[in-house]
Amino acid sequence: MMSIKIVPRTMKNRREFRTLARDNCGESMEPGENEIMYFGYPASDEKQKGLPIACASLLPCNTKCNDYQQRDYYHWITYIFVHERFKGEGFGTQLLRHVQYDAWQSSKHPIRADVAHKAVPFFEKNGYFVFGDVWSPAAGSRYFRRLHPMQLDFRIVEKEELWDS
Repeated sequence: MMSIKIVPRTMKNRREFRTLARDNCGESMEPGENEIMYFGYPASDEKQKGLPIACASLLPCNTKCNDYQQRDYYHWITYIFVHERFKGEGFGTQLLRHVQYDAWQSSKHPIRADVAHKAVPFFEKNGYFVFGDVWSPAAGSRYFRRLHPMQLDFRIVEKEELWDS
C-alpha cells in the first residue's frame, strides 16, 4: 500500500522527480509547468526515509475542447516511474489508477500516453491500447527511442478501486 499525494512544483519536489526518473531510465525528466505532479510514499517508511518511491505527472485535458482530433482534447500521462526496489509490488498500478481517477473527476475525456517500448505491457495490463504508429523522438535515451501512443477510454471508476491492486 502506498500513500499518494499531489505535490507542489517546488525545487525540492522537482529534484526528487528528476532523481526517480534518472534512476529508472538514465534521463532527468521533469513535468511541464501545466502538469500535475504526484508522489507515492510507502505505507511503511523504513527504507525510503521520507522520499517518494513512485512519481507520475498528468497534463489535464482542455475541458473546453470538443474536437477529438486535437491533442488537448485528451488527458496525458506524461511520466510514471517506480523506484527499482519497489517494482512488481503493484505501486505503479496503484499510482496509475489514482491519476486516472483524478483526471476523470474534471472531464470524462480519454487518457493518452506516449509509452516507452519496455512499459507497453504495464499499460496494456491496465486497459490501455495502442492507437497509432510507433514513433521516434529526435533525442533521448535508449528507453525512449520508440514510443507507442496508447489510450484508455473513460470508464466509471469507484474510489475503492484505487486500492484494489
